[in-house]
Amino acid sequence: MVEALPFRALMYDLDAIPRLSDVICPPYDVISDQMREDLYGKNSFNVVRLEYSQQICSGNEEDRYEVAAQDLRDWIDQGVLKVTKQANFYLLNQTYTDAYGALRTRKVLISRVRLVRFSEGSVLPHEHTIPKAKKDRLELLKSCETNFSPIMAVYRDSDRRINSILNSERVNKSVITQGMISGEGEFTLSEISKHEDVMAITEAFQDIPVLIADGHHRYETALEYSQVSGAAGAQYVMMGLIALDDPGLDIYGYHRVISGITEDVKLSLMARIHEEFEEYKAVRLPEDARGCSREIGKLLASPDRAKWDIALLHDSGDASLLRMRADHTGGRGNIRLPIRLLEDCLTVGVQNTSSSASQIVDYDHDVESAVARVRSGGCAMGFILGGLEVDLFEKVVISEGRLPRKSTYFYPKLPAGVVMYPLSGD
Repeated sequence: MVEALPFRALMYDLDAIPRLSDVICPPYDVISDQMREDLYGKNSFNVVRLEYSQQICSGNEEDRYEVAAQDLRDWIDQGVLKVTKQANFYLLNQTYTDAYGALRTRKVLISRVRLVRFSEGSVLPHEHTIPKAKKDRLELLKSCETNFSPIMAVYRDSDRRINSILNSERVNKSVITQGMISGEGEFTLSEISKHEDVMAITEAFQDIPVLIADGHHRYETALEYSQVSGAAGAQYVMMGLIALDDPGLDIYGYHRVISGITEDVKLSLMARIHEEFEEYKAVRLPEDARGCSREIGKLLASPDRAKWDIALLHDSGDASLLRMRADHTGGRGNIRLPIRLLEDCLTVGVQNTSSSASQIVDYDHDVESAVARVRSGGCAMGFILGGLEVDLFEKVVISEGRLPRKSTYFYPKLPAGVVMYPLSGD
């Protein structure tokens, strides 16, 4: 049973901040140092100062949590941020252009969801977490007691009870604000406040599990904090819930680039790769990195894509399109997935060397960036993976649990600052 409830949100006062686009930001884990600098310069009230504040004093990482908490208090005192009088659900409509040039819209129901252990089965993870990242989010949560960005989760709306409400005229006429998300597209934010709609949504979620798509570190951190906090609101976490059959839901692949290896290690890796994969096609690519990445993008969008699983980028600049061998299972009884076989190859291929997979593998969700890193000579090879089908993702997570680290890149990300959840509000 999932307990999804409306909540009194902490939001920017649109009289004080008329352009919400100026003060929202991506979730912290995709913000580079340069992006953070740019967001700091964009507006003095940009939520990045709360979600992912800069370190003030050299050598003291803890000060940035204190600074974020002070900024939060100051903005509330100044009236820049205000708590809504009524508890609502919220509908975030995100319109964006996908990797293949098509314009799409995704509906996100923003709710607070009661925190439960994964073993209970109503909230399910698909990735493992890293202690360092959880410590960072825990320190921020202890200092600010506020969720600045929603965890992304997906659900199966089989009888379309929730969909009928999100698509209703009354909800889509209740737009609070609209704007642009940098690099993605337009958004609108609506309230869902009618009692019948609120009750129908709450009841619908009692019968279905939710699967975490993005935000595992924040969920596990919130669960840990809920066990020591005295605030009733800390028993919940803010989520952006997306139906699995939403036409705007995209799951892209997460790519691997390999560096810092000797020729012997490279040969060992390639031998292991050839045990699990066969070459479907060799591809000559343009010499420049941008042209090369465009060509890879076309290959990912081509109908021919169904015949291969991974594009192996060689340091020569060309690529081999690989597909899983029909007679190999990768030594697992689970559903055969290219990402699992590749991870096995990367682990086994270096086991007799002084290297480890974690030392030689880096991750990149951007095709152009991954291609450029290989073409520049900084990486020995790269592996470009296609996206995971939504239905297959659901099947794997429900039946088998977690996937290898960095297996999925749900796009677009959910912005921070559009709606916030104060844990002390209940």
